Amino acid sequence: FNEAFRVLKPGGRMMISDIVLLEELPEDIKKSAEAYTGCLAGAILKDKYLGLIKEAGFQNIEVTENNGPSAIDLLLEDPETKAILEERDPNLENLKNLDKMASVSIQINAIKPK
Repeated sequence: FNEAFRVLKPGGRMMISDIVLLEELPEDIKKSAEAYTGCLAGAILKDKYLGLIKEAGFQNIEVTENNGPSAIDLLLEDPETKAILEERDPNLENLKNLDKMASVSIQINAIKPK
């Protein structure tokens, strides 16, 4: 976010769509290649994410949460990924429980002060 702040003119706007977490992920999920390729394992907590934007100097930070399909739903749409995940957990219970932890995406609108 520091680089975005640096290159924007005063009054410039930064708009981002990204995946954030509402709770920390279990260690086995953090280390999961499948969760990483699904953009879940690399996500950070929402409060920390917004803090980094604020620390960079942005103001008027507006956040909209997307209520679309969860990151887990998106991962399970791919038959190959689903098969790999089912090998690790036949009931997919651990992954299904992650739905409450991850927001598919948030949209952020922030302004560099004039």
